[in-house]
Amino acid sequence: PRLVYVAESALASYFREILDRAIKRTQEMGADAFGFGRRVKMTFLTWPDFEAFEWPNRYKDAKITTEVEVHVRRTGLVLGPLQVPRWESGD
Repeated sequence: PRLVYVAESALASYFREILDRAIKRTQEMGADAFGFGRRVKMTFLTWPDFEAFEWPNRYKDAKITTEVEVHVRRTGLVLGPLQVPRWESGD
């Protein structure tokens, strides 16, 4: 049980770091790829109010806080590395 908690904590930290880097990169590019604007839009009563807020311009400087929870349901022995098929672009 203690090792499961350690694994959950380590995985949560790892995934949060990846997520935070991805969000930061989209902010640098000015592309709300995660759709945060949909959530922001819900805080406005009218579309003109949301447009006046200029979300695309504000996204670059928005402070976004992330939380990641990891729960291990089962543990077991893995006999070899997981083989993930590579995706080919077809070009």
